[in-house]
Amino acid sequence: MKYNNTLALIPALLLAACGGDEQTMNEKVSPGSVVYSYPADGQADVSPKADIVLRFSHALTDEDADLQNKILLQSQEQSLPFSISRIDGGKSLMLSPSSELDTLGDYTVTFSEPLAAEGGRQIDTPNAVGDAGIQFETRGSFSGPASITNSAADFDIAWQVPANNSPFEAMNFSTFRLAMTHPIHPDWKALGGSIQLLDGS
Repeated sequence: MKYNNTLALIPALLLAACGGDEQTMNEKVSPGSVVYSYPADGQADVSPKADIVLRFSHALTDEDADLQNKILLQSQEQSLPFSISRIDGGKSLMLSPSSELDTLGDYTVTFSEPLAAEGGRQIDTPNAVGDAGIQFETRGSFSGPASITNSAADFDIAWQVPANNSPFEAMNFSTFRLAMTHPIHPDWKALGGSIQLLDGS
């Protein structure tokens, strides 16, 4: 037998070994994800008037009615109604609560089941810190009784950016933001208040 004839028989033998059945290869599809949210998971001092924005890795294919059933906005385990607007060709959603959120409220955004996205992908409930979902707190009122303005009994710093031992450490061009637990008096400086930035000495 010539060498060329042997090469010609190899493909035939391979096909015979397959038994003649058609074989298909299923490409594994990676899941989608929430790549950005406002408010962010764990964010405090959010405006009660703010809309909630979710940005996804892939455009969603769910109908609006399905999204209304799958996405949950809750406070104290009670679901709150909201409307949905699609942005960026379905890669972002804006959730607009039907009524203004409460001041000093705790809120959570979760998915009761995965959202459907292009390419047969599924997007599960996001999570960055703590429990699954996006947890955030609204700020206190700018005026009124202490029950709606003060986030704690004592006057103190509620949070700051940048902060030591956090993902946002101070740099030589940082702008410092301080949020207080109580409203600041409009005439704090005239009343003798001062803010100082000190070095290690």
